[in-house]
Formats: sequence, structure tokens, C-alpha cells
Amino acid sequence: MPTHYENLNVSETAPDEVIRAAYMALASKCNSDLDKVENRRLILTLTESYEALSTPQRRSKYDASLKLFRSSMPQRSRNSPIPRSLDPEYIGTETTMRRGLLIRAFTYIFSDFWRGLLFITACFLVILALPLRDSESRSTTIKPITNIRTHPSVTRPQWVRPSLSPVGTYWPSNAGYVAGYDIQAQGGLSSVTIDNGRNSSDVFLKLVWLSKMEAIPARMCYIPAHSSFTFTSVMPGIYDVRYRDLSTGGLSKTEEFVLQERQDSSGTNFSNITLTLYKVVNGNMETEAIEESEF
Repeated sequence: MPTHYENLNVSETAPDEVIRAAYMALASKCNSDLDKVENRRLILTLTESYEALSTPQRRSKYDASLKLFRSSMPQRSRNSPIPRSLDPEYIGTETTMRRGLLIRAFTYIFSDFWRGLLFITACFLVILALPLRDSESRSTTIKPITNIRTHPSVTRPQWVRPSLSPVGTYWPSNAGYVAGYDIQAQGGLSSVTIDNGRNSSDVFLKLVWLSKMEAIPARMCYIPAHSSFTFTSVMPGIYDVRYRDLSTGGLSKTEEFVLQERQDSSGTNFSNITLTLYKVVNGNMETEAIEESEF
């Protein structure tokens, strides 16, 4: 499996500015045609690799884990990681062992005439007993199950607006980040504005980065009713927005959207997106209801 350095085509000693330049160049090629499935997958891989190397703290943490992983691998696995089940030497040894065990078993059984005759007689008696057991099982009367207890249907408790955030911190007095959560997906030029101006409910909202392997909540904020909030300095990638209506407890998710950064002769072009929550007249984003596990 390639490392994050190999995904960006840079050496493991490359300075930070070289890593960013390599990411920008590769991402620009992919962003030129995001309709292609392979380009979409590649931009996810590039973004994930750049996220791991974008800050000195994350890079040093990744380098340490990479060094530990390499040191824990045996020498043969580093050079030619052949699974044991596919190793010709192992297959040959295993086949020889099995063949030897079979030969020893048959030699032991048939080395003596009476022992072999006893073995054949036992097999014959087992075969004769099988139909008898089957017929006995068919004649067994199945009694109906009575006295079945019914349980009352479970009623879900009524939603009560929480006074604190999921991590136990107070909600902000105005629209803003919720204390206690890390602010991730930084270092970019793009922005995402969440318009809650036409909604009469406060919301707890997550900007979710859709990496190659999983959905990662990158930033969490609180937006009161009839307000808005802007996420700034967001790195390129594919995202969606998931939020809870704090009045009803309902959960919703927006469509996926792409934040891009591309270099051209005039400079760097980047994305500035505004999303309107809920389905309103002239709204620019469809939403769908989601389960608690998806939030």
C-alpha cells in the first residue's frame, strides 16, 4: 500500500512548501474533470494524503507511525510480502505432511486383518443406523407452542432540547464553533456559508469531510434560528453538511459538494459556497433525513 508521500509523488524529506505545491498540481489535474469516477477517487486519495502531511504536528505523527510500522515488519515481508497461503514452499510442505498422515492412518488400519475387518464392520453398522434415526425423527409429534406472552410496543421518549453540547460544553451565545471540538480540514482557501435565516429552529451542525475510507466530522458549529455562519480556510475536497434541529431532534444531511483550488495564469481559483438549510423557495441544496448512526 503506498504511503502518503508516494501518493503525492514527493520524498519523505520534502519541505512543507513542496508538499503543498505537489498537492495543488495533482489536484488541479483531477479537478479539471470531476465527472470521471477515477478522478473523483484520486482527488479523495490526494486530499487524504495532504491532510495527513499538511501540518508539522500531523506529519511528525504520521512519520512516527510509518517508522513503527516498518520496524515491526519482518525482513521478508518488507522485501516481498508473500502470503503464507500462496508461498510455494509452505504449500509443498503442507501437502507432504497431509500425504504422510493419510498413509500412516491407512497403514495402521489395514496392517492387521482383524483390525481392518472391525473398521469395515463399524462403518457398515453406522450406514445401516442412519435411515432408522431419520424415520424416528419424522415420527416425532411437534406440539404447538402455547402461552405466548406479548410485549407492549416500545414508545420512544419525547425529545428534550439538550442544555449542553454532546461533549458537555455550553452552546455559544451566537453562531460559532462549539467548544470542545477540534477544527480540522484547515489550510485551504475555500469557504462554506450555512444560511439558517429562514429556519425558526436552532441547529447543531457538522461540516463532514468525505475521505476515501470514511466520513470525518471536520468542524462543528451552533447556528441560532434566523442566523448564518461561515467556515473559512477550508481545504479542498468532497464534503456534506449534517445537522440536528434542536427543537425537534430531527437529523438531516445535504447533498455532497466539492471545494476546489486550481492554479491558472491569474492566480489561484477557489470555492465560496452558500448552503440554505431546509427545503425553501429557491433553495440551492436538497436535504434528506438520516439516522442517529449517520450523524
